[in-house]
Amino acid sequence: MSQYEFSVVIATFNRPELCAAAVESVFSAAVDRHSVQVIVVDDASGSPLPRIDNPHVQLLKQDKNAGPGPARMRGIREADSPFVIILDDDDQLRTDAFATAAARLAELPAGSWLVAQFATSNAGPAHGFRALTFDDYMCERVQGDYTPVFHREQFLASGLAYPETRIGGEHLLWWALAERVAIPTWQDVLIDVGADAAERLTGIGSQVSRAREHLDLAEETWRQFGTKLKKTYPLQAARVSMGGVTYAVLAGQRLRAFAFFSNLRAPKQILIAAAVVVLPRKIVLNLFQRFRSRQRHSAK
Repeated sequence: MSQYEFSVVIATFNRPELCAAAVESVFSAAVDRHSVQVIVVDDASGSPLPRIDNPHVQLLKQDKNAGPGPARMRGIREADSPFVIILDDDDQLRTDAFATAAARLAELPAGSWLVAQFATSNAGPAHGFRALTFDDYMCERVQGDYTPVFHREQFLASGLAYPETRIGGEHLLWWALAERVAIPTWQDVLIDVGADAAERLTGIGSQVSRAREHLDLAEETWRQFGTKLKKTYPLQAARVSMGGVTYAVLAGQRLRAFAFFSNLRAPKQILIAAAVVVLPRKIVLNLFQRFRSRQRHSAK
């Protein structure tokens, strides 16, 4: 039996100072430092990680930069504890995180879950506890970010995994999980979301500069879930499709935009998509930035 109750996996890339602070926050939260393992997976950074002299910290380095998904999966596979918490390298674990997680997970029947979720400091309106279903995600009842805690053995046995996309795409995993079994989710906050990183993957600037990768993700989302979205969740289908059209234009791949048109039902949606395709990229970029800014403002 492992000496560790929890493992914390931190995928990092070119953020040595932030990563060191994230590691320190883990051990600041641990009542017994010997009960917690930290696995830092360096996603082939160009700069070395700071020296961390702690026998309970394992440092791994990827052979090539492949994005956070593969790095997190490697950390989960290498973990020695039954439960694995995912921590971003620019976030901080709260001092009561382990006590809170342990108490809540003890409420769940054995073998009834693969992944549980806890709120972060930017999560949406409080709902106490909810077992999230696929319908909850499609109807956008999930707001803000949530911290996953994996039941390591059962999750690995399920065959599910983080997507191998360089920009994250975690929604593909959460949707697949929620299709299979509801995700127990608490509003208890485990993590404070950092504001120190120069650019998060979900930032507007990153979405524009990496538009081609976001286009690839939209196409993969449609490949995995398109039939179900088109049949049962037309609004979500339109959202994915409009995103694909927009990213195609921003990426200079306009021809790839037309594959999404057949997924749009309403004439107004088709007209908007057609306008996006024919407008100059500069105008589409301006509209996209305004739209995303308005989204973020309304979410606060």
